[in-house]
Amino acid sequence: MNKLDFNPDELEFRREMEAALAQVRSAAGPCPDPDRLMAVVSGVPMESADAIREHIALCPVCEQLSRDLAAYEFPGASAAEDRRIRARWRRSVVSGGAATLWNWFWRPAPIAAVFAILTIVTVFAIRKPLIVQPSREIAVVHPTPAPVAYALVLQKAVIKVSPDSVLAYRGDAQDGQAFLKDLAGALEPYRGDNYAEAARRLEALASKYPFAAAPAYYLGVSQLFLNQNDAAVESLLTAQRHPDDTLRDDISWYLAVAYERAGRIADARREAESLCGKSGDYQHRACSARDQLKQR
Repeated sequence: MNKLDFNPDELEFRREMEAALAQVRSAAGPCPDPDRLMAVVSGVPMESADAIREHIALCPVCEQLSRDLAAYEFPGASAAEDRRIRARWRRSVVSGGAATLWNWFWRPAPIAAVFAILTIVTVFAIRKPLIVQPSREIAVVHPTPAPVAYALVLQKAVIKVSPDSVLAYRGDAQDGQAFLKDLAGALEPYRGDNYAEAARRLEALASKYPFAAAPAYYLGVSQLFLNQNDAAVESLLTAQRHPDDTLRDDISWYLAVAYERAGRIADARREAESLCGKSGDYQHRACSARDQLKQR
């Protein structure tokens, strides 16, 4: 389906939908394939299950999609169909291939149904934990645990140009321009939510510019979205060792997020306590997180 298939009103609706989904992705990360999503909520064990459950807790689109798909009465599968489904699923898990939720979403569907999901995205309301009955076509191995409720919410970091990082390479104007060009190239996949490629590029950039905080900082944030929490802690500690007034509080916040996800609650509480004592963008959130962490 392309833009020629839409009338002007539908194109305007699609633009609004894309903006709303972009807002969701900035908070929850990219949406998983619907098949993987339903497999996880049905209890099928897989390597990315924890990441998908955390995404569902933050993404109202995927939460509603899970409910709608679970409520649909699927016809029973024959023995031969069951064998084909299982064989295809094993190949999918090995290859790691998956279609995007966006491609699935734009298959022909009643406009009223699409509008209902847009309303859910726009409101972005906090919902109760998702409870879904297992699909008949997927064998349930064990009950799905409830998503982990973190005190520090992971959201995509805004890209900032840090003068301190540029000044670290101020040998001449050409050096500063080279650093900015390299940083922009490394952050390109980050802008598109491709955190695996962003992490690969930023790791190389952090080695090339060891005295700049920005590469290690955005590397740590990318690793958080990849659930590489211990690695994120190390990257953010590296960034924190380089003085950078522009990114100082940002680094501290995401370090607290990484500590909590790595199970280092006392360290997370210490970082939150530090931010709570400062005026700034993170003060209110840090104070709230500190109070929740004190109860653990």
